[in-house]
Amino acid sequence: MKERDYIDTKISVLEKELEQVRNTYEMQLLQLETQAEETKVELEKMLMKREGLLTDSRNRVKELEVFSKSKTQRWRKKELNYKSFLDSQSGFLQDLLVASESIKRKVLKTQKVYSEEFNHLGRSA
Repeated sequence: MKERDYIDTKISVLEKELEQVRNTYEMQLLQLETQAEETKVELEKMLMKREGLLTDSRNRVKELEVFSKSKTQRWRKKELNYKSFLDSQSGFLQDLLVASESIKRKVLKTQKVYSEEFNHLGRSA
């Protein structure tokens, strides 16, 4: 009977140890599940934040592309206006040069005529 009592006691002790191990395991499992859920929630929040930042960045890129295109078009328009202005000024300078040459020829012709008339007047007198 002593052996039977010893075995029963041993079984009882082992059952208690098993129960303690089971309880410890279940508590650890519960803690891990809780931590996993908290981590999942935290990661989902981070993901949503990053997706928001990505969306904001894409929108900013689009805004900058539109702004850049607009600025480029304004600079091209200014360039065309500047070229047009330079072309017209060049035309005016050419016209001025032609007029200047014409006036120079008339002045030289007039000087020649006056010189001839003065020489002719000097000989006549």
